[in-house]
Amino acid sequence: MRIVSSYRGTERVFETPKSEVLFGRPDDEEHIDLDLSPDLKVSRRHGRIWEENGQFWIEDLNSSRGTLLSAVEIKGQGKRELKVGDVIQAGQTTLCVEALETRAPTNQTSYLETGTSLAAGEPHEEEAVAIAQHVDATVAPSVPVEKATGGAKRRLKLLYELPLQFASKTRFDTLLLTIVDRLVEVIPQAARWALVLREPGTDALLLKAFHSAGQPSVSETLARRALTTRKGFIWKRRTEDAPSRSIVREQMESGMYVPLVWQEEALGVLCADHPGKEAAFTEIDLRLMLVVAQYAAMAVASHQMQEKLRRESIAMGNLKRQFSPKIVE
Repeated sequence: MRIVSSYRGTERVFETPKSEVLFGRPDDEEHIDLDLSPDLKVSRRHGRIWEENGQFWIEDLNSSRGTLLSAVEIKGQGKRELKVGDVIQAGQTTLCVEALETRAPTNQTSYLETGTSLAAGEPHEEEAVAIAQHVDATVAPSVPVEKATGGAKRRLKLLYELPLQFASKTRFDTLLLTIVDRLVEVIPQAARWALVLREPGTDALLLKAFHSAGQPSVSETLARRALTTRKGFIWKRRTEDAPSRSIVREQMESGMYVPLVWQEEALGVLCADHPGKEAAFTEIDLRLMLVVAQYAAMAVASHQMQEKLRRESIAMGNLKRQFSPKIVE
């Protein structure tokens, strides 16, 4: 499910594989899927949107100010069917719902605001794949131009534009979308592309952006391998061994994982894979992907530092309002 929210001119995209979404403002007692903060006119547990038999529905959960569906109040009316073009208003926030399944196979890159935690890997999942090649992600990447074909040279030219493109993105969501979009262009023979970030302060891995006709496919085990070893690698499914359940379920055959490393810190992983046995990733592909990852790591680190400074500035401002400047200093 994909929900686009707009509050005072700021648009956000929420995307989840779940069939039911609770929206409102969270607190210690209420779990909310779609957080509509800072709209204070939205109730804590405002409403829910869900899919049932291919149709979408909405229900106001006895919110304090009600919910409008295309300008019609639905509070106290039970569940109401959502139709194409319907606009939901909760407080001062508007919501529009899209079905992921209705998109064309060449769908646009998707951004997950809160991120989806990767499922824990199985004990022997790493043994189910073979590492064909790997490169060190902590050194400056080099692409053997003399080995590059016409297609590879064209992709190499795309890399020259990455620093300026990434630096021009002032919003974190648009930066992550741009990173995956450029990855699609640089590694066009893949079928699924994804960006995973390590949550600051924890060891959780969150899927933040992806591009695929269906659901994204990311192995938590392989992602952690890339983060731990600081190496990008090409992997292939072993044919002689029994594969793990997750590899069979996600139809994983071959792919590449490259870590985002900046100043010796692993920030996340870029992933590209193909479910068919006909796909073949080369050393040049891996090195091109490493260049994308290193430029992406620099841009992601910059945004995360800006966000950290913003939070510290807000905290300091709150302290100064409560205590004398001498105590704060």
